[in-house]
Amino acid sequence: MWLLIKIIHHMIKFKGAIAKLEEAAARAHDRPARLDQLRSACHHLTGVDSHLSRMHDFLESDLPGDDRLGIWGRRGAGKTSLLTPLHQPRPYHALFDRVLYLALGGSSSVADVRRCIGICLGYYSHGELTPADERALARLIRRDLSRRSFLLLLDGLGAPVDLAAAGVPMPLGKSGRRQKVVVASETPDVCALMGCAADNVVEIGRLGEDDASGLFRDCVGDKILQNSRIRPLAKEMAEACGGLPLALRMFGCPMSAIEHADEWSHDARF
Repeated sequence: MWLLIKIIHHMIKFKGAIAKLEEAAARAHDRPARLDQLRSACHHLTGVDSHLSRMHDFLESDLPGDDRLGIWGRRGAGKTSLLTPLHQPRPYHALFDRVLYLALGGSSSVADVRRCIGICLGYYSHGELTPADERALARLIRRDLSRRSFLLLLDGLGAPVDLAAAGVPMPLGKSGRRQKVVVASETPDVCALMGCAADNVVEIGRLGEDDASGLFRDCVGDKILQNSRIRPLAKEMAEACGGLPLALRMFGCPMSAIEHADEWSHDARF
C-alpha cells in the first residue's frame, strides 16, 4: 500500500515537472513575438530601442535575484512612455498573474504605495485608514501577492520606500514565482536604494540633435517644413526643447496645424 502511494506521489511530481517544462518552452517560443509587440507599442518613441531590449530581457529573465530594474531620467525624458506598454494587456501579461501600475507622481510614502496597490487588487477604494487598517491592508496585499507571480511598476517614485511595509512579499521570488519590480525615478540614487543592481539601472537621457530634430519633424509634418521661412523657426523651437521627447511632442504636434510663418515666429518667442 505504501509503495503504491509513493509511486503515485512520484508520478504527480513528474507530471508537475513536465508541465513546468512545457510552460517554459511556450514562454521561450513566444519571447521574440513579445519583443516585437513591445517595439510596435513604442514605435512613436525615438532612440529607445536599446532600452526596450534591456527591459524585455529583464522581464523574461528567470535568473535568481534578477528581480528589480531601475529607470531614471529627468521629467519629460520618456519614462512613463516606456512603462505604458508593460501594463497593457499585451505583451507581458502572459508572464505574470498580476501587473500592477502605480502612478506615484513623485510620492515616496509607504502608505501611498500600499493604498495604490490596495486599489489595484480591489482591497481599498478611498478614505482615511487607521493604523490598524493600514496593517490589515498590508497583510491582505502580502497574502494575495505571495501566492502569485507579479510585476509591480512604480512610476514616478520620489524617494525609496520600504516595499515590505507596503505589503509586498520580500524577498521577491521567495515562493519560486516570477515576482519583479520596475522603479522609474528622476534620480539613480532612488533606484539604487530600492535594491536595483548597478547593471540593472537604465538612464533615459536626452535625445541627440539628429533624433530630436527628427522627432520634431515627425510631429510637425514635412508639408509645413517645406516653407523656407518656417524651417529655421522650427529648428530654433526644437533646440529649445532640450532633447526631451515630451517637450518635443508637446510643442511640435500643435504646430502641425500652423502654416503661416508669422504665427510660427510669434510662438517661437515663447
